[in-house]
Amino acid sequence: MDSLSRKDIILKAAAQAEFVRRKCGITLTAAVDPIMLSEQRGCEVRFMSLPSLEGVYSPSPRPVIVLGSERPAGRRAYTCMHELGHHEFKHGMRMEELKTGRLYSTEDPEEFIADMFAATLLMSQASVHHSLRIRGFDKTILEPIQVFRLASFLGVGFNTLIEHMTFTLGLLSRQQRENLRKTTPKQLKSNFGCSPQS
Repeated sequence: MDSLSRKDIILKAAAQAEFVRRKCGITLTAAVDPIMLSEQRGCEVRFMSLPSLEGVYSPSPRPVIVLGSERPAGRRAYTCMHELGHHEFKHGMRMEELKTGRLYSTEDPEEFIADMFAATLLMSQASVHHSLRIRGFDKTILEPIQVFRLASFLGVGFNTLIEHMTFTLGLLSRQQRENLRKTTPKQLKSNFGCSPQS
């Protein structure tokens, strides 16, 4: 796998994500339930309250994914699918600690393919386009609240969706990305009376 280019890794991750969707009877336009999907693929999912924990994947004695329960819901969903990526690609034991920075920044091919598997599974091109279309949203003039609604439907984080739409799907320009990221998820959640961690 070390010899694969980033483009090859993205294509391999997307192909496996599509295979998993088909195998589990999830259409390309539907949102994904990460826990149910992980269990369908043979992984037990557990939660642990550790502030620095993103997720853990252990293949033995039986496959298990452990998620940090203190992370926001969208982040837990993404991490769950990232850990499932390690399971799908048979990477062995993994432990992810709290990370900062842009999505997909890793140079480790196994971490990168797990990231791309998670992204293309949760936010397939078809599901993002379908979600935009049925809501009547124009991708060229998206408002932060519209992206927040899309992220909520797909079960992912606000910034995660912005990054994926910009760098993987090419639906947003870098200027749009910059403008959208000026609004924080905390500000948007407060409009609905939600807690910042929900």
